[in-house]
Amino acid sequence: MIGKKKTDATMILSSEDTRLGPSFVEREEVYTPCYCEENVWKLFERLARDEDEWYAVVISNPSRTAVVLEQRAGSAENGGLVIWDYHVIAFRAIGGKADLVLDLDTRLSFPTPASTYFSRTFLPLDLLRQQFGEVFLKVVEAKQYVREFSSDRSHMRLPDGRWQSPPPDYPCILAPDGVGRFEEQMSITSEDVARRREARGWGTVLTLEEFRDRFL
Repeated sequence: MIGKKKTDATMILSSEDTRLGPSFVEREEVYTPCYCEENVWKLFERLARDEDEWYAVVISNPSRTAVVLEQRAGSAENGGLVIWDYHVIAFRAIGGKADLVLDLDTRLSFPTPASTYFSRTFLPLDLLRQQFGEVFLKVVEAKQYVREFSSDRSHMRLPDGRWQSPPPDYPCILAPDGVGRFEEQMSITSEDVARRREARGWGTVLTLEEFRDRFL
C-alpha cells in the first residue's frame, strides 16, 4: 500500500451498532501508515474473542490502480482521493450482511456504517471503468486472514535497501513455514477477475456490484 493526527476513535451510533465487544481497539493503537494489511491483522488479533463475523477485504485490480475516496492520505480538495496499488479494510457482518467497516486510513468516522462507507468511498462505476479501471474486492474470512497472512515486508524496500515507509515496530507477521506470500495474497490478477465469485485458496473476488448484492 503506497500512497501518504489522531482522529476520533469511535463514531457515536446506536448501542446496537457499536456492539463491538470489550476487545475493540482505538484506531491509532494498531495503525502504521502504508501497512494496511498488517493493521487489519492487528485489528483481528485484538478482536479474536469477538463472537461476530469479521472479514478482511483487499481492494485492488489487475493494474494496481484502485481509486479510493475519503482517505487521510488524500487532499480535501480531491475528496480524499488516493490511487492505491492495494488497500485492506475490515468489516463486520451480522446475519450475513455488513454493518460496520473498519478502515484505518479513512477520513470518515471509525468505525463507519457499511452503507455510508460504500456510498462515499468509491466513485460511480461508469466513471471508474472509463478513467481508472474497475475496482475489485477480495473478501477473506478473518480467521483465515489471521492464520495464513504472511509478509516479510520486502515489497516496502527500495532498491538500495531503504524503507519506502518506516515499518511497524513489531516483527514481521509470517506463517509457520516462514514464507512470505504478500504478492499472492494482496494482488488481484486478471485470472482472479475471470474466476471471481469462486471461493479459492485466499478469499473470493467480487466486483463492487457483486459485493453490494451479497453483503449490503
